[in-house]
Amino acid sequence: MFLVRASLGHIHGVQKAQTLKRPPCTEPSCLSDTCGHEDRFHSVVVDGQYIFREFVVYDRNLVYPEYLITYDRV
Repeated sequence: MFLVRASLGHIHGVQKAQTLKRPPCTEPSCLSDTCGHEDRFHSVVVDGQYIFREFVVYDRNLVYPEYLITYDRV
């Protein structure tokens, strides 16, 4: 498991996990991730469905892997 530092930028919050191939559009009238608008959110956070919040960042340049956590079998 990696522990990372991430720059989330302009965050889009959702209550339920979705399958998005790219960040959603910032236009409130646009409901599809396939629209032609260029102004998009930088990251998505899923809050409310799980115990922990899940952050999804779409640009690899915004994430820095700081630690690699390994687990030993006992």
